[in-house]
Amino acid sequence: PMPPHMWNKNSPYGAYYVKGQWTLPSDVSSDEKRRLRDCRPLTEDISPTSRTLHDLLKRMLAWNPDKRPTLTEVLQHPFFLEEPK
Repeated sequence: PMPPHMWNKNSPYGAYYVKGQWTLPSDVSSDEKRRLRDCRPLTEDISPTSRTLHDLLKRMLAWNPDKRPTLTEVLQHPFFLEEPK
């Protein structure tokens, strides 16, 4: 979900997030629009066998900084503790 401060129309980002969807300003080039349209979720680029990597990235990239793990928590995550395959 989008952080509430970004919903605000007065925010530099809020004007581009309408009804749960990103909209682009009119001055965005067609090349930039194509690149944005072709973006895939990060999970599509991670091997399905690496669920621990997916979990770690999901936690580290949380919108709310208070919900992100500390460095100590990251280093204790199973991704760093499991044997390489």
